Amino acid sequence: MMDDKIQHLLERRAYWVAQSQIQRDSVAEQVQKLVMPALGQMDRLRLGVWWLRQRPWLIGAGVATAVMLRPRRAWRWLRRGWSWWRLWQRFRPVLTQFSAYPTKNLNFFVDK
Repeated sequence: MMDDKIQHLLERRAYWVAQSQIQRDSVAEQVQKLVMPALGQMDRLRLGVWWLRQRPWLIGAGVATAVMLRPRRAWRWLRRGWSWWRLWQRFRPVLTQFSAYPTKNLNFFVDK
């Protein structure tokens, strides 16, 4: 009687352990499908920023062109850029808490 009950409990446990593994695998697959494209885009953005940092003359030429063509619009974009930079500075510490490599991932705007 007791052996049958223990056997039944062991079978139920094995079933639920298998079901848990199936669900973990399913969640991992779904997360990978959602997260990997976003991480790929972040990698592309990071490479773009790196590329621009290696060519500061391009940024200077773009700013000079914008100022020569449309000074009022250039000032508006400068204010927007400044606002975005300040927002980034404010939220960077919060974002580093969620990063696996906080000093590498989110500090690519800072000179080393």
